[in-house]
Amino acid sequence: MKKKIGYILLVGLVSIICYGVYNEIAYTPLKKKDFECLFPNYVNADVILHKDLIGWSHGDYFELFVYRITNVKIDLNYPIIDRTWEYTILPDATETITWNNCPIDSISESKYERELTWIMNSKIDEGKMMQYELKDENNYYSCIYVSELQKYFILYNPSKGILYYIRQNGF
Repeated sequence: MKKKIGYILLVGLVSIICYGVYNEIAYTPLKKKDFECLFPNYVNADVILHKDLIGWSHGDYFELFVYRITNVKIDLNYPIIDRTWEYTILPDATETITWNNCPIDSISESKYERELTWIMNSKIDEGKMMQYELKDENNYYSCIYVSELQKYFILYNPSKGILYYIRQNGF
């Protein structure tokens, strides 16, 4: 009887661990509603990379998500943010920059310099790729800036269907 209870507890523990690992792997901050705010004809997006990045020297926290997106077109009037983003209500003072061609303008670059520099100098391949993507005039970027502690940077390569999404939420 004790062995049976032990096996049941072991199976339960393994199930909880597997569920936690699956949730971490499958996690995406952007849901269908968020993608519809970014693109007028959004169909599908899949996370192909998720990196938690901690900038120890600055005490900030940000994440990089890379999505593969199918069949979307850029509309320069987008994104259209209706004060909600990633399950949060954004304040009235939120600055949203609609899609612009790369390279990034100097004002936006200064607001996101820490995050972009950290990612591009990191050892992850996507960080190195972003250096090229930000210079390519065929790519687009957009920003949602709430404060120095809460900001979102989005870079889209239409020829590859790749979306880079950096979000910072200070703690």
